Amino acid sequence: MIKDLITNTQKNLKRLKIKSLKDIAKSKELIVCFSKNIQSSEKEIKSFLRSNMYDNKSVLRKNQRGKKIIKKLFKIIQSSPRKFLTKEQLTKDKYRAISDFISGMTDRYAINLYNANK
Repeated sequence: MIKDLITNTQKNLKRLKIKSLKDIAKSKELIVCFSKNIQSSEKEIKSFLRSNMYDNKSVLRKNQRGKKIIKKLFKIIQSSPRKFLTKEQLTKDKYRAISDFISGMTDRYAINLYNANK
């Protein structure tokens, strides 16, 4: 896809006779884009992902559970932050430090911490 994007962009630059930034600004067409072939494939991929991932009931349920776990973890850590974070981490921005700590957790660690504090 990267190669296609570069190749197609180069073709567009030649076809549209783009020589300067002004030419780009004046252009009514997309200059940086995939070829028609890849655009078609991209639509198929997006459709597949939408039906099999984004709108999949099982995936949506797991996503909701993940959100619930993260919210609970935030509250747990917020209630006793020194148990999880250093004084230095907490002096700058407590909420950012908690968020960063949670984002660095593995799924397994987060689930285990959540289950231990239900």
